[in-house]
Amino acid sequence: MKILTLILLICSITCHLRADNLSNLNGGFNNLGSKTKTLSVRCFTQDSTGMVWFGTSRGLYSYDGYDIRHYVSDMLPSHQLIKCNFIHHKVMLLGGENGIILFNLQNGQFSKPNIRLNESISSFCEYKGEIWIGAESGLYIYNVEQDELRPALIRGKDFPRNIQSLATDQKNLYIGMKDEVGCYSFATSDYQVISHPEFFYISTLMLDSSENTLWIGNARHLHRMNLDTKEIERVRDFYVVKSIAKDDNNLLIGTDNGLYVCDRQGTWHLISHDARNSQSLSSNVVNMFFKDANGNIWIGTDNGISLATHNPSVQSRSLFDITGSDEGCQISSIQRTADSTLWLGGSRGLIKLKTDMQGNNIRRWYQMSSKESSLPHNRIRALYEDSRQYLWVASDGGLLRYNPTNEQFISYFFDDLKNWVYDILETPNGDLWLATFCGVYGISSEQSLGGGILKTKYHFTHDQGLYSNDIYQLALDRENNLWALSNNHHIDRINLTTGTILPIEKITGIPHIDSYAVISDSEGNIWISTSDNLLKLSVNKGNISTQSIPLSRVLSTEVFAMDEGENEIWLTTSEGLFIVEKESLKVHRIRISEKYIDIFYDRIDHKVWLGTSNKITQIDPILLRQEIQQSQKVKITDIEINSNEELSYTDRQSKHIQLTAKQNNLRISFSDYQYKGESLTNYAFKLDGYHSQWIELNRNENSIALPNLSPGDYTLYIGSLENISDNKQTEAILHIIITPPWYLSWYAYLFYLLVVIGIVWWILRFIIIRQQLRKERELKNHLMEQAKSKIDFFTNIAHEFKSPLSLIIAPSSKLLSEETEKEKKALLELIYENAKKLGSLIHFTIEAYQDREKIKQTFIPTEIEFVEFARCIFNSYRENIKSKQLDFVFDTNRENIYTRMDIFKMESILNNLLTNACKFTPKHGSIMLSLEYNEQDKHLYVKVADTGVGIPEEEIPLVFQRYYQSSRTIKNDKEGTGIGLAIVKEYVEMHNGTVLLTSDSNGTTVQLTFPINIDIQEQEEIIEKPTTTENKEDTRPLIATRVTDSDALEVTEL
Repeated sequence: MKILTLILLICSITCHLRADNLSNLNGGFNNLGSKTKTLSVRCFTQDSTGMVWFGTSRGLYSYDGYDIRHYVSDMLPSHQLIKCNFIHHKVMLLGGENGIILFNLQNGQFSKPNIRLNESISSFCEYKGEIWIGAESGLYIYNVEQDELRPALIRGKDFPRNIQSLATDQKNLYIGMKDEVGCYSFATSDYQVISHPEFFYISTLMLDSSENTLWIGNARHLHRMNLDTKEIERVRDFYVVKSIAKDDNNLLIGTDNGLYVCDRQGTWHLISHDARNSQSLSSNVVNMFFKDANGNIWIGTDNGISLATHNPSVQSRSLFDITGSDEGCQISSIQRTADSTLWLGGSRGLIKLKTDMQGNNIRRWYQMSSKESSLPHNRIRALYEDSRQYLWVASDGGLLRYNPTNEQFISYFFDDLKNWVYDILETPNGDLWLATFCGVYGISSEQSLGGGILKTKYHFTHDQGLYSNDIYQLALDRENNLWALSNNHHIDRINLTTGTILPIEKITGIPHIDSYAVISDSEGNIWISTSDNLLKLSVNKGNISTQSIPLSRVLSTEVFAMDEGENEIWLTTSEGLFIVEKESLKVHRIRISEKYIDIFYDRIDHKVWLGTSNKITQIDPILLRQEIQQSQKVKITDIEINSNEELSYTDRQSKHIQLTAKQNNLRISFSDYQYKGESLTNYAFKLDGYHSQWIELNRNENSIALPNLSPGDYTLYIGSLENISDNKQTEAILHIIITPPWYLSWYAYLFYLLVVIGIVWWILRFIIIRQQLRKERELKNHLMEQAKSKIDFFTNIAHEFKSPLSLIIAPSSKLLSEETEKEKKALLELIYENAKKLGSLIHFTIEAYQDREKIKQTFIPTEIEFVEFARCIFNSYRENIKSKQLDFVFDTNRENIYTRMDIFKMESILNNLLTNACKFTPKHGSIMLSLEYNEQDKHLYVKVADTGVGIPEEEIPLVFQRYYQSSRTIKNDKEGTGIGLAIVKEYVEMHNGTVLLTSDSNGTTVQLTFPINIDIQEQEEIIEKPTTTENKEDTRPLIATRVTDSDALEVTEL
C-alpha cells in the first residue's frame, strides 16, 4: 500500500475528495492516544529491534506498538527539547538546545560525550561511520567510538553557520541555513554557497535521488533545485514549511497549516485536523515525517503523533470518506456485479460504487428520501446477481430489481401486498427462491421487467412443515435440496423434487443445532455455523456425512456471516474472522477489533469485502496468508514485578533474569513492532517449568501475567498460533530463575538434614542410655538386695559379738582390780580397754548401718596433730600384719601438722584405705602412706599407695558406689561388702576434701586432699577436746586381725 493512498483517504475527510482509487484508501490516522497529546514531536528514529524513538518538547519517548514510555534522567530532564536524534550502532545521539546527549540502547543509560559543544544542535547525518553534526556555530564531525569531535575541514572563504538541516547522497552534503543552502563535497572538502532571493529561514531539506532534485522548504515557499544545473524553481507558497517527505511519486509537505499532499498528477490536497473525527490529523502543525521499516508513515505534530499505517493485506475506509455524508449506514450486504460495480446495502439504503477500490468513484446513494434515487424501503437485507446478470435486492419493502438503463429499481410484490424479503437464491432452472417473513417462495424466472405482482410457483410455510415462517437464509446443495434457516436458529431441508420437509436434527442425528448462518459451496456441500462449531454436510445420493470443526475456545461465538472463497470458507464472528480450509478443515483465526456483520468474496479481483457500521474493509487473501505465515519475532519490552517494580532496562534486554522468592509475581510485556494498529497475528505463550500447554492471548493483548511462581527455573516461549499449529520451532524468549528463600535453600536443607540426624541420634542415644540406666538400676537393685542381706547378716553377727564381749569386759575388769603385778596389770588394762573400744565400735556400727543419716549428724571436729595420728594407725598395720612380709613406708614433709578433724571418721578413712591396700597387695609387696602439707594453698595431701592387683580403668568411676565390687575382687576371691571406698568418699567430703583414685596393673594410689585451718578461734564450736597423753585411756586406734586357714591375712573393715 502506498502512503499516498493513506493520505488521500484522510484528504477525502476534509475536502470531500472523490478519488478514483477506493482500494488504496484507509479510514484515518491512528493517533497515539492521550500519552502523546500536547507533545510537540520533533524527530523520529527506529532501532534494530523495531522500537520507534521520538524526541519531543518534553524529552525522549519510545513506542513499541502497544505502550509509550518516557525516559528521564538528571542529564535529560522531562522539560528538555529534543530537536533531532540519530542511532549509530547501539548508541542514540540526541540533539537539543544545549548540545548532545548519548543514550545507550543496551543498558538504557544517558551520558554526555567528552566534547565541548554546548549549543543548539539541529541535524545529524552519517558518512563513513562518523556523525556529521549541524550546529549553530557550524559543521562538526563526531567519532562515537573514540568520543572525539572536530570541525569539518572546509576549503574556501565561506563557512556554514546557523545550520537548520542536513541532507546527503553520500557524495555531497547539503546544508540548510538561515538564508542560503551550502553544498559540501566529501571527496574534495570544497564548499559552495547557493543563494536565492526567496530563501528566508530555510528549515528543511529533502533529497530526491529519483529526480536528482533537492527540495528546499523555508518560512514562505517550497523550492526545488535541479542538482545538475543548480536551477532553483519555486513550487508553491506555504506558510512555514517544516518537513518534506516522499513516498514513491507522492510528495508530503508538513506546514503550520496542515499536511499537503501532491499526487503523481501534480494535484495538491490539504489534510487538516477535524475535531469531529478522532482519526483525523492530530494537529495542523506538522513538524516531521518518518517512514519506518514496515512502510508506516509517522507524522509528528504539535499535538502528538498521527500514524498512517501500511497494511497492504487489510484496507478500510469509512462511509464518510466515500460519500462525504455523515448520515451513516450499517453495511449488511455487499455484492459486486459482473460490470465491476460494487453495491453496499444496509440500514440506510443502497450505495453504488461504479468501480472497486482502485476506482473509488461513487455513482449514487439510493434512499427512501432521495427523489432521484428512491427506494421503497431503506432496510436492505440481501443482494443477488442471477445468471442473467440481473441484480436483485431483498428489502423490507419487498423484492427489487436494478434497471441499468435508467439506474433505478423496480419493485415486485406478493399478491398485491409488500412483503419483507431476507434472502435470494437461484436454482439451476432459473427459478428464484426467496426467504421471507411469510415462509419460502419459489418464483418463476419469467417475471415482468416492469415489476408488479410476482409469479409464485411454490410457497412453503409452517403449515407445510417448516419450523417457522420467519426464514432468514437459504442454501442449495448438489441434489437440489433447499436448506432454510429461520430467525430462531433452526434449519429445515426442503426437497424441491418431492416437496418434503425435514428438520436438520433428523437428517444429522444431532439432537439440537443452534444455527447462525448457512451457505453452500461450489461443490454443493452445506456449511452451517453454530455457537461453537462449523458443520460441513456432504450430500451424496441421499446420504449425508457430517463433520464438525471447532471454531473457538470461547463458549459462545456468534457467527454473523459466511461466504466461500477460492479453497476456504470465510466467517465473520463476534470473536473475529475465521478462515476454514475446505479440504483439511484447518482453522485460521484473524483477530480484528471490528465486528463485521457481512462478508463477500469478490471473484473478480479475488478480494474479501467486509461490512460493518459506517465502514467497509477489503482483505487481500494472498497477502494476508503471507503475513500470517511470516514468523513474527517478538521482543520483551517490559517486566513488571509485584505490580510496583520494573526490571531495569539492561535486564529487560537480557534473555536471562534471576529474581528472589519475593519477586515471584510477574507481568511480562512484549511487542512484534508491527505498528499496524490492528494485529492480525494471534499469539500464545507457554512457560516450561510451570505448565506445558500453550495459552492463547486475547486480541491486541501484549502482556502475560505470571503470578505466584514457585522457586525454580522457567523458560518462556511466545509464538504465533499459526506457527504453533504447524509445529514450527518457537524460540525461547526468556529464561527466568526464581531463587528459593533462605529456608528453602540448599544450605537450609542441609541444616534441616543435620537437625533430623541430630534428633534421630538424640532419640537413639536416649533409648540406649535409658536401656543402660535400666540395666544399671536392675544391677543396683540386685546389689542392694545383696547388700541388705549382708547388712542383716552383719548386724546379727555384731549383736552376737556383744554377748561374748560383755563376758570379756566383766572378768577383765575384775582381774584388773585384783591384779597387783605391774606387767600383768598392763596386759589386763590393754585387754580391758580394747574390749571396751571394740564394744563401742560394734554398737556404733549397728546404729550406723540402721541409720546412715546419723553418721552425717555426728560429725565431731577435734583439733589433732595429724602426723602422729596417722603414724600410729599405720604402725598398727606394720606391727600386726607380718605374715605377707609387706614393706610399709611412711613419709611426711612436716613433723607436726595441726588440723581439726573428726577423729573417728578420719580413723575409719585410713583404716579402710590401709585395709584394702593390705588385702589386695600380694606377698613381698609394698604399702606407702605419705603426708604433704602445702603452705601456699593450706592443704593437706594424704596418699595411700600399694603394689596390688589394681582396678580396671573402666571400673574406676564405679568403685565409690555403695556395694560395688571390682571384677578383680571377685576374680581373686577376696571377700568384701563394697562399702569401704564409699565410706571413705563420704567421710572425706564431710571434711570438705576430695578423693582421687588412680590404678593400673602395678597398683593403686588414693590421694586425699583436706583444707587445713590452724586458727582454731575461727572454727565452729569445739564439741570435744582430744584426750592428752596423760589420760588413763589409751587413744591408740584399734584393729582386729585374724589368720585364715590359707594363712592369708584378712582385715575386717570397721
